[in-house]
Amino acid sequence: MKMTGIKCVVFVVVLTFLPSLASEDVEVSCVFMESCILPCSFQGGSDTVIHWIQETAGNTLVHSYYHNQDQLAKQGQRFKKRTSLFKDQISRGNATLQLTGVEVEDQGRYKCYTSINTLNGNKESFINLIVDASISGSDTETTIPCTSANTPLTGFIWRFNHSQIILNQTRTDIPYTVSKEWRQQVKSVSESGSITLQDLSSDREGIYTCELSNEQETIITNTVLRIEKSQ
Repeated sequence: MKMTGIKCVVFVVVLTFLPSLASEDVEVSCVFMESCILPCSFQGGSDTVIHWIQETAGNTLVHSYYHNQDQLAKQGQRFKKRTSLFKDQISRGNATLQLTGVEVEDQGRYKCYTSINTLNGNKESFINLIVDASISGSDTETTIPCTSANTPLTGFIWRFNHSQIILNQTRTDIPYTVSKEWRQQVKSVSESGSITLQDLSSDREGIYTCELSNEQETIITNTVLRIEKSQ
């Protein structure tokens, strides 16, 4: 019986090379391209100051609030028009951030800094955001995202089940090379390293690993691919 209508579901489950997390960190799972809530509470008071910072992106400013209004002049470009606070609840000690259109690059450690006009009114809370990418595709093609480095790439490698090399690029001035076993499945690779696959079958279920390298570090993203078949 011929099987048609292959559906691919991709889950990003592990990102390595994050800073070590303190025991009080709160872990939050967010769905790719949907809205996400990052909780933060403090002792309510007057003259509230709130700063949200993404530490794993070079301490990028995500959102600021003081003088009773948002202060977004120094907000990171990637977060523009994607963040908001629950302003009617700030006076009651709620500094929770809403982030819309969650991207793989949003994954990482966030700091919520709050300050009020009282003695010992400063507080820092930390959130570890994990992106669960649920990408529905077909047997035509499916794109698996890869976390981008903050500096220009020097090379990258895609692996299947930690051992089998799908493709690699050792230098940016030469094209990437696809292994013989994957030439039918690899359609393209974006500048950020995301890979687009086609004609997938059940034997391609497993863990896909993207290793992006620059002059300072190697960033590894592990992604689980599950393929659902229906007639």
